[in-house]
Amino acid sequence: MTPWWWREPGRGNYVRLEREWRWLLRRVPSDAGDPVAVVDRYITGSTLRLRHLHADTGDVYKLTQKVRIEMPGAVAVTNVYLTVDEYAVLCRLPAMELTKTRRRWTVGGLGCVVDELTGRWEGIVLAELEHEGNAPMPDLPDAVDVTLDDRFTGGMLATTVQADVASVHEAVRALVNA
Repeated sequence: MTPWWWREPGRGNYVRLEREWRWLLRRVPSDAGDPVAVVDRYITGSTLRLRHLHADTGDVYKLTQKVRIEMPGAVAVTNVYLTVDEYAVLCRLPAMELTKTRRRWTVGGLGCVVDELTGRWEGIVLAELEHEGNAPMPDLPDAVDVTLDDRFTGGMLATTVQADVASVHEAVRALVNA
């Protein structure tokens, strides 16, 4: 019998189920909102992501654990919001970074986020939409569904070795030009 105090990653009172659809876009939509700079640090050897969001209105720091569950496109997520000093301490851990500019975008009455990747992923634009799991996937204009393609998750993009970057860029060009 499991003791009452026992917890496992991806389980417990503070976990929420996150389901999202993900698309490749040709470009950032012209009606997307104001930019927020995002630095994601995927901590080596863990399921943890350290995030810094920077906008004109201020900064947010958080530590997130994402545990993949058996449902396609779904993960168990736990967030802890941090002070700048706590963030600085955790930044000392070895990690792989993914940087992007994030904007809010409303399409068909639905609120998405659009991420324009920077650095070695310059030119890749992804849209994400969280959903409850029972709604039909909306049809986004000029978008390619990559929900089930793990190459386009933040963790995979951050940890892709440099030798494979060109092949991912080629796949993006083939998908968006198909």
